[in-house]
Amino acid sequence: MHTMSKTEPLCLSLLNICKNLTTFKQIHANVLKLGLESDPFIAGKLLHHCAISLSDSLDYACRLFRYTPNPDVFMHNTLIRGLYESDRPQNSLRVFIEMMRKSFSPPDSFTFAFIVKAAANLRSVRVGIQLHCQALVHGLDTHLFVGDDFD
Repeated sequence: MHTMSKTEPLCLSLLNICKNLTTFKQIHANVLKLGLESDPFIAGKLLHHCAISLSDSLDYACRLFRYTPNPDVFMHNTLIRGLYESDRPQNSLRVFIEMMRKSFSPPDSFTFAFIVKAAANLRSVRVGIQLHCQALVHGLDTHLFVGDDFD
């Protein structure tokens, strides 16, 4: 369970009112100044807000991800989702491949749900079949999120 420092609630509450990349960068700078960037919970919240909630901030989210040591499955899923929902679903496949090669966090059912949607956006049946095989290998083919996407 994650326990918050006194400064974390302020950082997280500022994210709730952040509506543009300029303000987000100010919040991120404060997180860096306070030394909170290595906290996986804070880093995940920052990435999620930048990749999912803000418009026109996906490049910054990619940089955040790239400079995060040992991103966890939540961070991978967040970036994969942000990329597949954008005009760059092929980049979500790259993040997934990198996750499979380098990550210590195995993919979960959300990973496969997001990456299958990316393959669907690319209209790639071959990639979809390969992803289904990966879901089978990881024992996630019967999970509701993944199973429904392969129908």
